[in-house]
Amino acid sequence: MKTKYQLAIALLTGAVIGGAAIQGLHAQAKPPAFVVAEIDVTNQEGFAKEFGPAARKALAIGAGYKALVLGGKTTSIDGAPPKNRIVINAFDNVDEAMKAYH
Repeated sequence: MKTKYQLAIALLTGAVIGGAAIQGLHAQAKPPAFVVAEIDVTNQEGFAKEFGPAARKALAIGAGYKALVLGGKTTSIDGAPPKNRIVINAFDNVDEAMKAYH
């Protein structure tokens, strides 16, 4: 009889410790951040040769940077499409995005 109680207490203790560990891990995880920008490009050639590569290099200094969308054709489902160039960048979290842009 005593062995059953010891086993039950050990299982309950393990479940409590496991639940606390899972909550601790979830609290540390930060969601990814996405930066959406509309860029008005007046000099397409200069942008492609000088500014674009330098901007990507500067943003890549931080951890977790990935360019998802770099210009291209824009289609609108509702309303007029934007006339400017669209850029969408992804970062590991908001802190990394803020560091990259400041």
